[in-house]
Amino acid sequence: MDLNLDSEPSLTDKLDYANTIGTKIGYALAITSIRSEDEDSSDYNIIPSEKLESFASHPLIQYIKNTLPHQYSSSFNEIVLKSDTPEQVFEYYSLQHWKENPNETESDENGPQLITIPHFDNNNEDNDGTAIRTVNNSNGWSSARLVRDHLTQAHNRELSKLTDAELELNDLFVCRECDDKLFVSCTALNTHVRTNHVEHRTHNNLRLVEDHLFKSLGYDYDSHWVDGLNFLSTLELTPPPFQQPLTTKIKYRLEQTICTTFLTTVHLSNEALKPHQNDKFAKKRDFDPWPILLLQILFERLVLFPAPPESPNKNNKKKDSLNQTIHARLRKFKQGKLRELYEESQLVQSKSPLQQAQNPPNIQKSAQLAANLDNFKSANARICKHAPIASINKDNLHVLQNLHPPSLDRGCCKPRQSTRTGGTKRKLNFTPQQILSVLSHLHRGKAPGIQCDSLDIYIKSAKFIKLAHEDGQAQGKALAQFFSKVTNGEVPEKFKLFLRQTYLVALEKDPDDKTKLRPLGVPSAIRRISSILILSEYSPTLAEYLLPFNYAVGVSGGVDFIIKNIQLGLGVDKYITQKENQNELPTRALVSLDIKNMFNAVSRERLREIISEKFPTLEDFSDLIMMALERPS
Repeated sequence: MDLNLDSEPSLTDKLDYANTIGTKIGYALAITSIRSEDEDSSDYNIIPSEKLESFASHPLIQYIKNTLPHQYSSSFNEIVLKSDTPEQVFEYYSLQHWKENPNETESDENGPQLITIPHFDNNNEDNDGTAIRTVNNSNGWSSARLVRDHLTQAHNRELSKLTDAELELNDLFVCRECDDKLFVSCTALNTHVRTNHVEHRTHNNLRLVEDHLFKSLGYDYDSHWVDGLNFLSTLELTPPPFQQPLTTKIKYRLEQTICTTFLTTVHLSNEALKPHQNDKFAKKRDFDPWPILLLQILFERLVLFPAPPESPNKNNKKKDSLNQTIHARLRKFKQGKLRELYEESQLVQSKSPLQQAQNPPNIQKSAQLAANLDNFKSANARICKHAPIASINKDNLHVLQNLHPPSLDRGCCKPRQSTRTGGTKRKLNFTPQQILSVLSHLHRGKAPGIQCDSLDIYIKSAKFIKLAHEDGQAQGKALAQFFSKVTNGEVPEKFKLFLRQTYLVALEKDPDDKTKLRPLGVPSAIRRISSILILSEYSPTLAEYLLPFNYAVGVSGGVDFIIKNIQLGLGVDKYITQKENQNELPTRALVSLDIKNMFNAVSRERLREIISEKFPTLEDFSDLIMMALERPS
């Protein structure tokens, strides 16, 4: 049968049409309205829908969409039902039960889910059968409120799985504290968070460290945290005399003890970054978050530094094991003997750059160390693509400086902030599941940052977090909150300066030409993890923007895709390789270009403009690591 679209079809006609087309395309759709006594939809056998997307282009669905004016999007007295049979639908969710109990859509999690569509008035003059004017091109819904209501009613238990990029695409905001509340504006979300979830800081730094670190030792030790906090407040950060901490060496029970203490410093960082209930405390030294943040930054430098050279006076004393040494340092750390630990770490003597150049490390040994940490990509690169580290001195410093050309002075101008949501910008909010997933996929044994802060301490800590347990939930939540604050730029200026610093390394590209260098900046572990979190979140969005000019971001196997297309799609094998193998002249030519010094010469100001225009959520993080680029007044 055909469905007459000149007038409003009856429920019977709709059901008959659904049964007719259902056998052809594997689905049938029933649209129920307020039931009358002479229209009993339970007499019809409806084939269930597999995926809504599979029939979105069908004439019946188009008819439904074209007769739903957007001004009625808040009314939901028509329901699209998906189930094996209509009998099951009305057994679980009869229309009368739905009207009387609209919030009980999840009384039986094994029952079918409901998809709601707005009520339409056939007498409305705007209902001319044309496409809805406000349909979201990305998802087909007429408004963000429709999507919100559908997700809240039908998928309430799965809202936590939505990523920030997916929410941004649909103009939605989720509360990561509740994980079951959706909002259509950032202003509404911020109001909800301020009302229900904002915690203010009430304890000073001394109270925080003694409650969370010192008290775990018991009462057999003296607290030195007054001196420790004073030391951190006046400390000027300089690179340590060593380059690798002992993080990869610790194992078993010691590893868990170290990671638990480190996660405590992450929790302390969150406590220190909480807003003050009274603004006058914010300027007091006792409430300055920077000394607390340094506990997390310097943890490996203070606790896991290599053993310093032994004093001549201690020749007769039995040498402590690594386990005993680390436990002793950990006790001093919890006591607040930070000055003592710092001074001891400064006694470590590592090879100077000149000594390293004169006695380069064994390539096979370096590759084996990477392989032992399951970092096979680095192991392969160390064997096949060995690039010696160059010693940076006055003879080649100008070479590195010339590789970073001066700014084009474009004068980056940020676009005026949209007032659609009250002038409030969307913020990044990561979940514990996202943090643990990212950390579990990071490679171990990578180069640490300028303060010997490595990825390994975060990777090891994540391994001990079990979200099924209460303690694990708190630890995972602490990591999620900390990196959310970092990526949103909600950190003090000293912390921002720390994140902008990198450890400069130069690799020799040509052993015969010492002027050919490749500069590398090794950032801090916190900055690297934050960047990877953003990339994992926005990878599909960035890929959509960059394609078809760039296949390296957000495209799985992008490089292989390009190579195969060149070989097969462009006929390189057929017109060049095979011809050469047959001693014939190729009939095609392939030109491969490499842009000289591209990564260093690309305009940071233009990148900042693109972020402002296309990815405004990432503005705070880009300013965090590159400093704010604004047009000079």
